Order: sequence, then C-alpha cells, then structure tokens
Amino acid sequence: MHLKQILLGLFFFGLFFPAILLSQHNANYCLDPRIIASREASHHQHLLQEQQKQVNANENYDIKYLECHWDIDPAINAIKGTIKTFFSITVSLTPGISFSLANELYVSSVQVHGQNASFTHHPGELLTIEFPTPLALGDTGTVTINYMGTPPNTGFGSFIQEYHNNSPIIWTLSEPYGSKDWWPSKLDLNDKADSIDIYVTTPLGNKAGSNGILLSSTTNSNGITYHWKHRYPITAYLIAISVTNYEAYSHFVTLQNGTSMEVLNYVYPEDLASAQQATAEVVHMIECYDTLVGLYPFHTEKYGHAQFNWGGGMEHQTMSFMGLFSTDLQAHELAHQWFGDKITCSSWEDIWLNEGFATYFTALYRLYTGNLPYWTNWKIGQIEAICSQPDGSVYCTDVSDVSRIFSGRLSYAKGSYLLHMLRWTLGDEHFYKAIRNYINDPALVYGYASTDDLMAHFENQSGIQLDEFMDDWFYGEGFPSYYINWYSNGNTLHIDIAQSSSHSSVDFFEMKVPIRVFGGTQDSIIVLNHEFSGQSFSINLGFIADSIQLDPEKWILCFNNSISNQVSVSEEDALSDLNLFPNPASNKLIINSSTEIQTIKIYTLNGSLWEKKSIDSRKQDIIDLTNYPSGAYFLQAETYNTLITRRFIKL
Repeated sequence: MHLKQILLGLFFFGLFFPAILLSQHNANYCLDPRIIASREASHHQHLLQEQQKQVNANENYDIKYLECHWDIDPAINAIKGTIKTFFSITVSLTPGISFSLANELYVSSVQVHGQNASFTHHPGELLTIEFPTPLALGDTGTVTINYMGTPPNTGFGSFIQEYHNNSPIIWTLSEPYGSKDWWPSKLDLNDKADSIDIYVTTPLGNKAGSNGILLSSTTNSNGITYHWKHRYPITAYLIAISVTNYEAYSHFVTLQNGTSMEVLNYVYPEDLASAQQATAEVVHMIECYDTLVGLYPFHTEKYGHAQFNWGGGMEHQTMSFMGLFSTDLQAHELAHQWFGDKITCSSWEDIWLNEGFATYFTALYRLYTGNLPYWTNWKIGQIEAICSQPDGSVYCTDVSDVSRIFSGRLSYAKGSYLLHMLRWTLGDEHFYKAIRNYINDPALVYGYASTDDLMAHFENQSGIQLDEFMDDWFYGEGFPSYYINWYSNGNTLHIDIAQSSSHSSVDFFEMKVPIRVFGGTQDSIIVLNHEFSGQSFSINLGFIADSIQLDPEKWILCFNNSISNQVSVSEEDALSDLNLFPNPASNKLIINSSTEIQTIKIYTLNGSLWEKKSIDSRKQDIIDLTNYPSGAYFLQAETYNTLITRRFIKL
C-alpha cells in the first residue's frame, strides 16, 4: 500500500509537503515512503483488540470460494449485495459460523445450504449464523448473506462515494480492517478464499474494475453487469471494486515464460492522455521484477490499474487502485503483487514483509534502469529518516496502534534497509536466490508467511546463521554510530573502530564494515569484520594511505559517525609513557603517565576546548565522562617540558 489518503498538507520530520490536488493525479514525482506510511496509517483507526475478538470468533471454518454480487450506483452512497461463501469446517461439531460486518449494514436474510437460517447481528460488528444441524470436521457447506445499507465512513477508505470532474465514483480500500465496512467478510491473516467471482451491476455509462479477468459485461434492465473472475487465493483486504465512467486501454508485456500478458488500465476520461503516457513504464517494471524475483504471480489473468480519488495507491490483487501514476507509486504497488499479495504477512507484527519489500524494490527498479543518483539519494534519505529518532524496531511492537503498524520510519524505511543490509551480509547471489526461493516456496505461495519463514530461506541459501543479526536489526531498536581512528605506518594501515548504540536494547551491532582507502592515485575497499567495540585492525595495503571513507556505498544503517587520523607525535611525545584506559571508555577514563602532569585539556574533533583540568604534578588521574556526548576526543597532557596528545573515544 502506498500513500493511502489525500491530505491538504503534512508536516513531517520538519518538512512541509504541499497539497496533492486531484488535478495532479499524473504528476511524476518521488513519493517519500515516510509520507506514504503516514497517510496510510490514518486509514481505519480501529483497535486491534476489538478486531481480534472477531478473528477468534470465526476460526472454525476455511473459505473455499466466494461469489459476490453487488448493486452499485456511483451517484448514491449505498450498497446492496449478496455474498455466497463456500466453506469447510476445521473443528468438530460446529453449531455455526460468523463473519465481520459493520452494524450500519442491514442483513435482510441468510441461507445455509439454500434454506433460511437464524442469525444475529451483534453490536460488536459480528454476524453469527446458526446451522440447522451442527457440522463435523471436514464437512462443507454454503452460506448466502443478503444485505444493504450505507457503509460507514471509517477514515479515508473502506467504501467512499465522491466525484471527479463532476462525475460520481465509488471505490473501496479495505486494508487493514475495512472489508467488514462494506461486505460480510472473515477478518484474519490465516485464511484466503481459494477463488472468487465478482458481479457488479451499475447504471449504463459506468465501468466496474475489480480483481481477476473480465469475463463479460451484460446489459440488462438494471443497467450493466460486469463479471470478474479470479482463480488465485486472495485475502479479504485485497478484494476491491471501483465504479465510475472509466475509459479503458491496455498495454502488453512479454513475461519470462514467453507469454504476453495484458496490463489493463481504467482511468478518468479527463486524464486519459496523460495516463496512457505515464503507465507505459509499468511494462519495464514488470520485466524488472520478473527478472529479479520471478514470474508475475497472476500471469494467467492480468495486471492493471484503476484510478481513484487518492494521492496514492493500494495493491489490490491484479488491479492496483491509483490516485496518480508516478514512477515510484507504480513500482511500489506492482512490487506488492509478489510481496503482500502472492505472499501476505501472517500477522501485523510482520507488516514489513509487505511494505519493506515494496519500498526496497521500488528503489531497486530505479537502480535497474540505471538511475544511480536516485539510488544514492534514496539510501541517504532512508538513513536520515530512520535515524531521526534513536529508537524503534522493524518488528511491530504495538499492534493495537495502526499508526505504529504503518510507521513510515520503521515498517517502510527501516524494513527496506534491513533488506539492504541482508543483501550486504549475504551477497547478491545468495540474497536474490533466497528471495526467489521464498516467493516460490510451495508451503507459502498464495498464502501467508512470517519473518521466520523468510529468514529460514536466507539461512538455508547462504549457510549463515542470522539470529544475532535479527536480534540487533529486527527486534532491536536504534542504530550504531562508528568512531574510527586510523594511521599509516608505511604501507600498513592501522584502524581502531569503536561503536555506540542509540538505544539500550542493542549493546553492539555486529557487522561487516566496508572502508574505502585512498593513497595518491590509488584506492581500495577493505571489509572489516567488526565483532566488538574498540577492535583494532592492521592491513598491508601495498600503498600509503592518505585518507579513508566509511561505508562509501552506504550498506550499513549508521549515523553520527566520526573518522580521524591519529595526531603525529614529537620524539619526546613518542618516548613518553602516557596511557589511557579503557579506550573506548564509558563513564570514566583513567590516565597513567611516567612523568608528572601539570594540566589536562580535552578537545572535540573540531578543535573546541571541552574541558580543562589542573592535575597538580600527579602521574595519574581519572576523568569523569558521564556528561560527555558519545564520540572521539583529543586529550592533551602538559608536563614541565612537553605536550603529549592522545585520542580517546567516549561510548
């Protein structure tokens, strides 16, 4: 999901983003994932505790097939529908089943196996249906629910009736809990309908977009009925319809298996020309993901877009709903067809499996097209966004807060950078092959997956145990800051690396640290296996280093780093015995000297005097570092006849 509501403006991380007006639907600009997530987090502010009650109430059956009939007039904010659910019983001796349905909708009748059945529509938005006789484990049946009414407006989606260019439109957007606002559904992340048929009857002059392929459009006394057929498993929140006076056109893409697939676009008549130009790029996007990940998941049917009145989009299966047709928005929603639709996160704690992947693969598409400046700026922007606050994990710790589930900083940006660091840790070959194994795992395809399922594929493919990595970067909060001191002794480079963490949940982030070393006309990248803070390395370069650069390609999520070259010392200084311990230090720094010290001065890296202290001719002292910010410092000790300079790091 991407940019899930139209706002007049947004003040986010100190930046004001201008209004996205309806006339700007086809603007081709970069959509910052922080805005994307902030907007979609505003959608459906329901508490998960209430939703969990409904999930627990309908765990006794498995949906096999849905047949959905809806009467929709886009000029009227109302729905009339008949939903037939084919199911099998998953527990023994079941007296009935239940669905989630908003109380604003009126249920006129219910049939079980074609016969009228008793039902109760509870105040808690739960519709319970009694079987004529209890069903046993493995029994199958059908429930038909007839209902009508005006769906509630629970935010910026679910079921919306509005206008574009004076023409009425009705569209739906159900993630995460909105399906119950407009049809009786099963709210969970463990059961997908195996297939669906959708029939939408609407007045002449309208088109209805939906999932799957369009089998027919039949004129009748009530207007025109569109029949969409989808023969892939689908979760409730990805079922959608949009009805207005659309213009339709198609692109075609040749997939890796040699077949030609339609990309069907339903757009507003007033935006037809600009949309036709903008959506042509989706062909290249499909080719990119087809190469990186694998065959488009719904290749026997279609991919497509349906325009709707939003500043962003929603990855409805086989037909993303789009408020505009920017490159990034199209790439993001398309990536969701693999990550979120083909395989859906099995809990909202693991929403990064949807949004982190879609965010990262949007950037990878830009890299695929050779847009290196975008790729570089994307990494810089992600790091700045994630590190704008010192805490927060990719793992969603509070599933009662929808804004936390759809956190742009954590589920999107940090989730995408977690993938980027896994790619660095494993290497491209293992990274991409593991993802292809994951996306084609017979136990997961067209179903649900957890983070553990994904990590099992990374570990099995690479042979690398990732428990510590995930403890730090997925469950842990914050990020590291690196403090690097280096000096050359001929062709040998000496590097000391210390590290501090922005959050107490992680005491040390173990990571391969890339360093670019420059010397004259030569340069080389070395990779240091950083296993503890204060670790020292000596590397024979074959040339004399004159400068170094930390993580030049930005593989690591880190911030507020410092690099310094050890200060040259005089002959007297070199002969002097002045030791600092421990170094790096936390709260106290012990000074031992072979000569008596008169005064100690401590400077920051920019040369500012931080502290001055008289020692009174002692050879030992302790410096209290409690109020020192983390980082590197110079300590200058003054004796009777010389100045001695040493460097230390405060963790």
